[in-house]
Amino acid sequence: MSEFEYITSQQVSIGKQMDPIHRIKLMSPDEWEILTEEWLDSKDQYHSTEQVGGAGDMGRDVIAYIDNPKDNPKNYQWDCYQCKHYNKPLSPSDIWTEFGKIIYYTFMNKFPIPNNYYFVAPQGIGSSLSSLLKDAVKLKEEVKNVWEKYCQDKITKTESIPLVNDLLVYFNQFDFSIFDKIV
Repeated sequence: MSEFEYITSQQVSIGKQMDPIHRIKLMSPDEWEILTEEWLDSKDQYHSTEQVGGAGDMGRDVIAYIDNPKDNPKNYQWDCYQCKHYNKPLSPSDIWTEFGKIIYYTFMNKFPIPNNYYFVAPQGIGSSLSSLLKDAVKLKEEVKNVWEKYCQDKITKTESIPLVNDLLVYFNQFDFSIFDKIV
């Protein structure tokens, strides 16, 4: 330390000042979900928000209700925020299963299809995934190609979900333009 650098009592007690983006990168995945929900809760565009991430979340970490789900429990409007706090930008292989989950659980009528489905990642989105999210037709084709490897046995822990019959028809009609990113 040179003679012109000083350590304040504040630095000793709470640590060195850090840019917010670096502080976000140090958060745990659970803290990242909480921050995302708090951020969404502050927006005027949503009726309410709910953090549901964790085991059994069915591909939904944070739900942002556009209208009150109590008014129309079967067909409410909502946006989904899938939080991914990894130490690198997201790649397609990091999130293939998430596409499978939202398709399967909406097919099973567990909840309506979201208006938008956002991936939220403090390390950003890699170029391959970014390109796919810009091309809904290519994204659908790629998800179909990797379904057996990344989705079929990973959507639930109890059963295999092959992309056949009515689920395949549903998949082919599914609007993949709802998928996007927020970084």
